[in-house]
Amino acid sequence: MAQSAITYILNDDTLRKLSNHADKDAVNVTYWYHVDHNCDTLTKTERNILKTLTHYMVKFAGVAYTSRATLAKAVGCSVKSVQRAYAKFSQLGIIEIIAAKRQSDMRQTANILRLIPAPVAPQTEVDPQVVPQESGENVPALNC
Repeated sequence: MAQSAITYILNDDTLRKLSNHADKDAVNVTYWYHVDHNCDTLTKTERNILKTLTHYMVKFAGVAYTSRATLAKAVGCSVKSVQRAYAKFSQLGIIEIIAAKRQSDMRQTANILRLIPAPVAPQTEVDPQVVPQESGENVPALNC
């Protein structure tokens, strides 16, 4: 299979244009959405990789630019574990991996990782008389 041409040049303008979250709070909401909805398929290491990756998404909300080696060192795992996690995140629809090239010599550099936003649930009006009230007992959690 032939590789496609890399069209994204890594600079602040590109990262700003690829940003798809309003702020770091929106990134946190998306992180927790993906962790809750994929809790049965993500390992502890993969959750740590995803969490650390979102720490790199502060300047440009939802977009990170870091090498796999840097992320592996920050998490305390191997580069291969980060590669496997990226593949799994991409397959699950958690991140989008965008190839980029350096502005200085136009050669490929570390990928740009973009967090795919959590879907927005439609707002519905709830009639308080229809919703049953809890009896005051502890109710078990629905998520992991």
